Amino acid sequence: MIRYTVKELQDPTNRPSTKYYAKPVYEGTVPMSEIERDISSISTLSRADVRATTIALVDKIGDYLLNGYNVKIDELGTFFLRSQSVGKETEKEVRGKDIMKLNIGFKAAPEFKEKLKHNTELRKKRK
Repeated sequence: MIRYTVKELQDPTNRPSTKYYAKPVYEGTVPMSEIERDISSISTLSRADVRATTIALVDKIGDYLLNGYNVKIDELGTFFLRSQSVGKETEKEVRGKDIMKLNIGFKAAPEFKEKLKHNTELRKKRK
């Protein structure tokens, strides 16, 4: 279930006026230790097995990204690198040092989006 609140915000199509919008409520962050316990309780894996697999997965995703690959995890999504760089007047001027920032991007898989869309109950948060 997703809880939401109502926020009054400026109407982007008519600046002086405002409209009311539903906004999801952030309930907190689930720590990896809780996810490990949950997965181990519904599988034959121990918490240590789940943790070791997660560590290996994170390491391998990083390795593949740093070697120029996107990483697709079926039913979850695709990880990819994004960058910000300094623009140059000519192609010859461009150097690797012009990349100022590398970020990791993520695009959710259609199956993952559908799961969230079809299994969602929305309730207004009480004040």
